[in-house]
Amino acid sequence: MVIFGPSIALDIAKSVNGLTIDSTGDVTAIADSPMVVMQKVVTLYQELSEPVVLLQFRLLLDQYPDIFLEYNQPLPPIRLSCSLVEAKR
Repeated sequence: MVIFGPSIALDIAKSVNGLTIDSTGDVTAIADSPMVVMQKVVTLYQELSEPVVLLQFRLLLDQYPDIFLEYNQPLPPIRLSCSLVEAKR
């Protein structure tokens, strides 16, 4: 699922110290605590769109229960809204 444009998401992730990402977007190394690095990434993504990031973070934690156990904090509720805009003719 692509929420942000692939180059925006990749540029943000590549800017995080301690996270090494290859040209395809795969994480190749984490030099710091995975939780610290994830928090840095989440914080940067939240600056773009907090509800979307919270949803993605929950999906990530569902896939990696060990990270969820280390996170050990309640997650805030997610409030998403969608508006459909009809094209002007």
